[in-house]
Amino acid sequence: MVQTVSYLVRHHEAVRNPDAAEKPIVDLVQFLRGFRVHHDNGSDRKLAEDSYSGNPWLEILKATRTLLSADIGKRLDLGILDAFILVELEEAGFSESDL
Repeated sequence: MVQTVSYLVRHHEAVRNPDAAEKPIVDLVQFLRGFRVHHDNGSDRKLAEDSYSGNPWLEILKATRTLLSADIGKRLDLGILDAFILVELEEAGFSESDL
């Protein structure tokens, strides 16, 4: 239980106050969500159905997921980030087969 709590605390602290290694990944993940939410709020269709911005957003998502294997600091939890990315993928109307 203590291990579970400590990695979650480290992860949330890294998201709230990222260091130089963590900030680019945190910014990318926040961008993906923010762009999708903004799109969804201004459209009656999913981002995946948007022929103009859907594919570029998907490419950024793919690149962000690939960058999880780079040196992104010691506090971010890769499993949590990967799960978040997959949720965003689905919320945008894409599926894992699009990766």
